[in-house]
Amino acid sequence: MSYRNEKMSIEQVPGEPIIILDLAEDFDFGADMDEGNQVAVQFLNSLPQPIFWVVDFRALERAGFTPNMDQLLFASSKVMDVWRHPKVRQVLWVTSSSVLQLAAPGFETEVFGNLSVRTFGTLDEALAYARSQR
Repeated sequence: MSYRNEKMSIEQVPGEPIIILDLAEDFDFGADMDEGNQVAVQFLNSLPQPIFWVVDFRALERAGFTPNMDQLLFASSKVMDVWRHPKVRQVLWVTSSSVLQLAAPGFETEVFGNLSVRTFGTLDEALAYARSQR
């Protein structure tokens, strides 16, 4: 299964319970988030088993994306339908952003529904982690 447009791609790793959301350099959290969430929820509803949801921020970061706390709060309020979906086992972020790395543990609080979010520097590290958790 896969979905792709000019702003993002969503793809299941063949034969594995891992979905990768790759955000393009010009992905806009305000303008593109709603469509992305609709596609993601449809995608998740079609899956037979829980998965690891990998969000790859690297292209955005190469384009100069540096999140601040207001952006994180806005984005997190928009993606809760995806991250809290019963088919999402854990959210994994691929990022070099120190802000995202520091924010990830905050999602494990009651305010954010005790979500499990981990960060990794490379996609290979995130995939290796997901595969080790089966």
